[in-house]
Formats: sequence, C-alpha cells, structure tokens
Amino acid sequence: MDCDRYLTGTDAIVVRQLIGQSPLTEVDGCTVPRIEKILVDAIGDNELFFASGSEIYNIFEYTRERNHVNMSKLMRYASRRNRKTKVEKIINSIEND
Repeated sequence: MDCDRYLTGTDAIVVRQLIGQSPLTEVDGCTVPRIEKILVDAIGDNELFFASGSEIYNIFEYTRERNHVNMSKLMRYASRRNRKTKVEKIINSIEND
C-alpha cells in the first residue's frame, strides 16, 4: 500500500500536481502548500486516506490549535475541491465539542 511509506515515522515528501488557485506560500525561496490546502486535501485524497474517519477531526482540531488557519482561504479552496460541506461539518463538530 502506498500510504505505508508515509507512516513509517521517517521523513517523507509527497509530490503532487497543484490544483489551480491552490493556497500557497513561499518558504526559503520554495513555493509550498499552505496549511489550508493540506487540510482540504486530507479529506478524500487517496494518498492521504489514513486521515479518513474520525482521525480527520483530530487532525483539524490539532492543526487549528497550533497554527493560524485562514478560514476564508480554507473554505474557498474547499469549495473549489467540492469538499466545502465536509469541511464545514468538521469545523462545526470541533467548535461544538
């Protein structure tokens, strides 16, 4: 299984084609995805299927506790990826706990 390579505890790099208008930033001269893109992509992408089920709620909660997540960028990108409803459900669940 492809995902096993990413869960071994060693550093890994996942290279994927970018979706148009993806939330990106620049770090040390390299263009990298913003946390908003990573969160949305974690919902439903085959490479990140380990984040499905209840684990995705934990990932969103942990990320939002420790990072600034721009909600407008998150929701805009979620809309472009047809995942807005899923993201809203996760966010509402976390905020209502």
